[in-house]
Amino acid sequence: MRKLIVCITGMSGAGKSTIVKVASVMGFDPISMGDVIREEARRRKLTEDDSNLGRIMLELRETRGPGAVAELCLPAIQRSKNSRLVVDGVRSVEELEVFKRLGNVLVISITSAPDKRKEFLLQRDRLDSPRDSSSFRERDSRESQVGVGGAMAVADIIIDNSDITLEQLKAKGATVFNKLAK
Repeated sequence: MRKLIVCITGMSGAGKSTIVKVASVMGFDPISMGDVIREEARRRKLTEDDSNLGRIMLELRETRGPGAVAELCLPAIQRSKNSRLVVDGVRSVEELEVFKRLGNVLVISITSAPDKRKEFLLQRDRLDSPRDSSSFRERDSRESQVGVGGAMAVADIIIDNSDITLEQLKAKGATVFNKLAK
């Protein structure tokens, strides 16, 4: 039986990780593309800040091709005994094509207004969070450069997180993943 690989895409701070946590609670194995980048930063003994992670992300795609980060996720997908997985942080159509080699892919795009995303990211307590509006714009530009808009454009499901609460976002995610779990 082929695996169901639900790929979550969207700009930084849109709510992707929240949706992945909901899916995880509902029995989907989570795979984080960002974790692959952070692991590479640790391997290189670099600080896991936005600048280094962004540089590594671009470098991997430049040297190994646009599907490189997805390729690095394949071993975790193959090791999973679960037939249902959720991948956090898909950034391009090429990455989706990599995942299609291992299963049936469904794409969920999480959208949110830039001001809401910026506010969330500036408050998030992670080393790779943008420090100010300028670094937020740089991050958005970098993600657009690798093709996140293309991945969002081919989404099977769109969840808009612009004008809702965290609990409402979780409820929307639960509705989607309840249907997928059947």
